[in-house]
Amino acid sequence: MLLGIHSFGSLWTHRADAQGKRGSAFFNTTGVLIGKIVRHRSCLYGHVRLNGCWGFRPENAARMLNRVFETDELANWNGQAKLFLRAPAPATAAPARYLVAITSEMVGWMDRRGAWRSGATEVISFSEANDQQEALLLFPAFGWVHGASGTFCLLPDDGNPARSRLQCVSQPR
Repeated sequence: MLLGIHSFGSLWTHRADAQGKRGSAFFNTTGVLIGKIVRHRSCLYGHVRLNGCWGFRPENAARMLNRVFETDELANWNGQAKLFLRAPAPATAAPARYLVAITSEMVGWMDRRGAWRSGATEVISFSEANDQQEALLLFPAFGWVHGASGTFCLLPDDGNPARSRLQCVSQPR
């Protein structure tokens, strides 16, 4: 699958390869601010894995935005969603889906008991605590999410399909 990177979750972890053969692995997931530290408060836990062997480092994650990557399909292993970004795709590649981190600050409170996302939008991770939420989602083009501030749709850029933006398409009543 080809995946466009719109945004990452707020929490990064790292695992070094003990034998030094494959390099480091970095994991991205959701978290919320507890005091002055971003912490796991997962209602649904999952992560995205990126390998350091092709030059990735979390401090340079912004360089990965608006790029397309080759990935496996989203896997569920022991109740945890996992997505592995294999390698950057050619610059001309058009993504089939987009990785998007959404917070309650952006869209308002998301009520997970109701219809809060389009059916084709998959949840990788969802954290919630202290009136804060963060969701890491796999969106199709034109997928949507609904929060207390309205319904937001993911719109791909016509000129560059690797780029996308969230746009409010309806306000709450």
